[in-house]
Amino acid sequence: MAIEIRMPKLGLTMEEGTINEWLIEVGEKVDRGEILATIETDKVTIDFESPVSGFLLKKIVEEGKTVPISELIAYIGAEGEEIQVRKNELIAASTNQKRVKDESSSKHHETAKVNTGVVAISPIAKRLAKENSIDYKKIKGTGPRGRIIEADILSLLENNKNTTDNLLVFKLEQPNKTKKITSERMSKSFQTAPHFYLNKEIEMVSAAEKRLKLNKSNVTKITFTDLIIKSLALSLKEFPFINAEWSSKGIKVFQDINIGFAVSTESGLVVVVIQHCDKKSITEIAEERAVQIQRAKNNQLTTEDISNGTFTLTNLGMYAIDSFSPILNPPQAGILATGAIFEKPIVRDSEILPVLMMSVTLAADHRVIDGAQGAEFLNIFNETINKVD
Repeated sequence: MAIEIRMPKLGLTMEEGTINEWLIEVGEKVDRGEILATIETDKVTIDFESPVSGFLLKKIVEEGKTVPISELIAYIGAEGEEIQVRKNELIAASTNQKRVKDESSSKHHETAKVNTGVVAISPIAKRLAKENSIDYKKIKGTGPRGRIIEADILSLLENNKNTTDNLLVFKLEQPNKTKKITSERMSKSFQTAPHFYLNKEIEMVSAAEKRLKLNKSNVTKITFTDLIIKSLALSLKEFPFINAEWSSKGIKVFQDINIGFAVSTESGLVVVVIQHCDKKSITEIAEERAVQIQRAKNNQLTTEDISNGTFTLTNLGMYAIDSFSPILNPPQAGILATGAIFEKPIVRDSEILPVLMMSVTLAADHRVIDGAQGAEFLNIFNETINKVD
């Protein structure tokens, strides 16, 4: 009997997935554990291993199509086996395939049938017209059979720009999936979690000396980010209520300390996670961080690389930013933003001395953390980073 293959849930926050590529064709044999397809989630592209052995009998969802988790995507069974597809699934499959075909047709400006009395316009052109308040019914299309295509709308906008002095010149670009998901998550975070911010300048003299000492004996380069992650982990161990999140059933206080750090990629911002940071040495953290960054840059992250974070670090010091106010990474209750390390004149024993300093900002969910708790945490972090081993 043919086995239904459904869109898997490949992460805690995953709600839908896109079939990026089928690696097995219909009629070909596939073994259990063999890569059946690559699936794009909100953050990463993942190899989807076949849960069973058999022959790929039918693809329900074509490449490029996005469907919710648990939706039927294919059938695997015995060679030549006939599939008993339920009526509602046949309708869904037919609809999916038709939609993919239509999208592909509009994308490549292929010939399309036009219903009498209906203006033929590609989905992209229609959306662009709507966003710019353009009545597309008055436009003569240059696509196949008079279909209005994206170039027609862009041409009209360009003509309007040349004839209207006050019209701003712009190029409309659609966000990729990573940027879209990030914007949705950050908007929801800022709207639902009552943020508050605490700022502090932290002395970094001992930390800088520790880094120089470690780099003399380590093959892997130790960065200030590695020292910060380790110091955060030890500080969270003393203040576990900061290592927490708000839920409808109560406040979840985590025993594991898994620190995520933001990485900028060509696709957008992604937060990768180092598990059990309190139990790892600075060198181990540095080695894992370097690997994670390379995976992120190459779009090779797995669900394990981005899952189960309990606290987040975002560091813009390497971009010469002094300080900034971050947005919580939902559903976590805390995130620390760090800026560049700089020299500042400090008065000590009636002398003015240049001292290395770093500005940090703690953003916290006020439902979980109050101001006094956040202040105590930053003071402990200040002490810890200058004596971390």
